[in-house]
Amino acid sequence: TTANPTASAYRYKISAISSNGCYDEGLKGFFHGSIHITNSPSVNGGYDLTITDKYIDESANYNPSQYYVLIDSLNNGSLAIIDSINASFNSYHIGSPVNGSTYSMGVKLPWSCGGAKAKGANLKQFSISNKTSVLTGVEMAKANQARLSIFPNPNKGSFTLEINSSSNKSQNYQLEIYSAMGMLIHKENISGGSSISKQMHFEALGKGVYFVRLRSKHDVLNTRFIVQ
Repeated sequence: TTANPTASAYRYKISAISSNGCYDEGLKGFFHGSIHITNSPSVNGGYDLTITDKYIDESANYNPSQYYVLIDSLNNGSLAIIDSINASFNSYHIGSPVNGSTYSMGVKLPWSCGGAKAKGANLKQFSISNKTSVLTGVEMAKANQARLSIFPNPNKGSFTLEINSSSNKSQNYQLEIYSAMGMLIHKENISGGSSISKQMHFEALGKGVYFVRLRSKHDVLNTRFIVQ
């Protein structure tokens, strides 16, 4: 019940419970793990989709050979395949993103039953990641009134968090930090003007990837940092 698929992928097991009044739980099945992706502006322009968690199916020991790139250009659930990458790669570059669209990545399963059902494309055999939005041009300037950055990254648990806003008015933010398993490990409120710089200390954290979410009246910004 605490799973947050927008922050991280999760591994799941399924079990059955008897209906005879005893409610005995049977053995759990094999792990299944969903795909999770993030996006970030590329240094060469455009955006990079990054796979932070790849597909897992321990029951069939299935390792997909490629990941498909999917677009929902109208953001109404109508997905279409636009490209694919070799499964050995972790990122895909979008040189000219479609304004206001959402992107996903998925794998084609070797069996015909189950999988996601989506309008506009034959994706019944697919396991599909979370969606991530890409905004460009005027819409980006309007929506992203704040920008969030972390440096150094990777780090040892100590880093500087910077928030830069296009507004000169004082802003109120809620900062949340999640573990790779989606557990909320830190939460605080931050207030300030157009530029905020805050030193963060999490030296007790174990090595791994952590996700940061910054909420304000106008924005929800997401990024991540790596503790080495």
